[in-house]
Order: sequence, then structure tokens, then C-alpha cells
Amino acid sequence: MNFANNMESPLTIHPPRKVAAGRGWAWIREGFGYFMKAPLMWLGVIVVLFVISMLLNLIPLVGPLANALLPPVWSAGVLLGCHALHRNEQLKFEHLFAGFGPSLKPLLISGVIVMAMQVVVVLVLFGSLAFELRGEDAAAAQELAANPLSLLLRFVLLIVFMVPISAATLFAPALIMLSGQPVVEALRLSMKACFLNVGAVLVWGAIAIVLGMISAMLAGLGFLVLIPVLVVSGYLAYRDFFID
Repeated sequence: MNFANNMESPLTIHPPRKVAAGRGWAWIREGFGYFMKAPLMWLGVIVVLFVISMLLNLIPLVGPLANALLPPVWSAGVLLGCHALHRNEQLKFEHLFAGFGPSLKPLLISGVIVMAMQVVVVLVLFGSLAFELRGEDAAAAQELAANPLSLLLRFVLLIVFMVPISAATLFAPALIMLSGQPVVEALRLSMKACFLNVGAVLVWGAIAIVLGMISAMLAGLGFLVLIPVLVVSGYLAYRDFFID
């Protein structure tokens, strides 16, 4: 694999297709099989990524901002590693950093767009409320206490607006890194694929939540396996929707 160019040739995609809801479980089951192809390397990649994120957080202002913008870059590199395993090639540490190649700019732009949309939604829904409460506005606090449904409505609207943003984010790194799609088109196709396959995505997400709870009960160690499995399952979903 030529990391300098990210991909020997971009994967040709077709319009997102609908798959059975049961594929949500199949992605996770098959993802575990990919994990078992290189378990030690997967564990190493996850630990290194965790350490990098922790170190970045120690840098005032710049570190947290980098951690907010870099997830698409890290994801893209690991997805390239998933593609290597799919081709019966080796997963390598270099895959983790492959997103810093030619695809870096569009990946970062996608991160900026997503973060901007999230910030706008939060400010619109909670900006004025936070300003009033921060100013120790007694009347605002009393009004909130007297009308808790207002706050509940804000949280419901937050979920409503965050769902399409999350859908746009889910497959964008793969579409940019593996298929060479422009940023806006990648976000659009990702959202379309998710809404077209609500059943499969919900099954996938529900199982991921349950496995996440189990991993947390294992002192968090289960995440060392769950995170790679979920990353690979995302790659397999991308192939189901756009490639195979």
C-alpha cells in the first residue's frame, strides 16, 4: 500500500443502496473476525491513539481543538487499515497516520464543518439560556424551574438536529479517504445512506450501546476490543452501502 498517495486508486462507489436491518449485527460479527486477523496490532493502534489524544489535551487551547478536529483524520487512516485487511494485507501502525497525507485537507474541512454545525445548534438552543443563568438572572432561573418542559424541549430538539449531523459524519471519512469524494458530497452521501438504512443503523447502534455498557463494566478494558470492532464494522457498512 502506498501511504504517500493513500490509495492506489479510489474505490468506485454507486449510489447508496438499502440493506436488511440484520446487517447491523452482521457488521459487528464480521468486524470481530477482522479484529482477530491482527489483534495485537489493533490493540497497539488503539493504545497509541489514546496516548496521543491524552498528550494533546495537555496543550492549552490548541490540544483540545486538535482533538475536536482530528477524529475524521484518525478514522480515515484506520479505515485504510481495514481496507488493507480486506485485501488480505497487513494492518500497520502507519495506517493510523495515513490520514495526514493528501486527504488531510478535505478530512479537516469535514471536521470543521461538522463542529461548526454542532456549535450552531447548541448556541441556538442553549446560548441565551446559558447567558441568562451565567448572569445569575434570578427570574430566568425561576422561570426554568417553573417550566421544566421548556428545557426538555430544548434537549429533544438537540437530538433531532444532531441526528442528521451524526449521519453526515458517519461515513464521510471513508468516502473521502477510500473513494476520493469531495467533502460536501461525502457528507451528503453519508447522510443519505444512513436515512436509507435506518433499520440497519439502529440495530448496529443498539448493539454497540449494549457492548459499550458491557465494556464499561469490565473496567473499560473491553473498549480495547470494542473500538476496533466498531471501526471495522463501519468499514463493512460503507462497503455494503456503496461498494458491494
